[in-house]
Amino acid sequence: SIFIDEAQDYSYFQFAALKAGFETELFTIVGDLAQGIHSYRGLKSWEPLVKEIFPNANYQTLQKSYRTTVEIMQLANDILSIMNQDLPKVEPVIRHGDKPRFTKIDPANLEQVKQILEDDIQLLKKEELNSIAIIGRTDKECLRIHKMLENSNLPIQLLEEKEDMKKGSVVILPSHLSKGLEFDAVLIVTLEESYSDEELDIKLLYVAMTRPMHRLYLYASSPSDLLLDRVQIERF
Repeated sequence: SIFIDEAQDYSYFQFAALKAGFETELFTIVGDLAQGIHSYRGLKSWEPLVKEIFPNANYQTLQKSYRTTVEIMQLANDILSIMNQDLPKVEPVIRHGDKPRFTKIDPANLEQVKQILEDDIQLLKKEELNSIAIIGRTDKECLRIHKMLENSNLPIQLLEEKEDMKKGSVVILPSHLSKGLEFDAVLIVTLEESYSDEELDIKLLYVAMTRPMHRLYLYASSPSDLLLDRVQIERF
């Protein structure tokens, strides 16, 4: 039996080739279309996969999230709704926590931004939330964040692809690398790169927002940089 995770990032051709190459229909395929960040090759719908490539498949929709809180998931679903596509909304288990928190920052004053992030991270660590990630939109944005924090007293790791996370470090990583990971707390930071209302940016932001189990903190010069002007104000 062949198991494929993150199936939304595979093309229909790749599935057909795998089926022919392994000469079997015994596949277990799981994925989330809302996290399909490789639109040039990824799936837009499960229907062609189920009807044409695996016509004998059993198809089930699982919409429960056991990772994050109700408050965080509500905001993430609001962001996903901006696309106005018929994507299933994830329902969190009934576990409440703090609302996501937005902090206005001035990217022209990096020393002040650094102090704000350090103070927030220290408070999170005092609450024994030790698995902490700072997520930027792209690799370049993460390099900017890392440069800002490189002289910090905190243990900081700029995560590269296929690199292991160092225990106890605050990890800086781009949104596309965060897919499939989870943390106690996530800080989404925008210095020079805001998120647009294009499909890819919305999905990248959705992925980043659904990584934390307990706390989601958002930092930008304006709520619109994180599309927060498009959601209900009480969400954060």
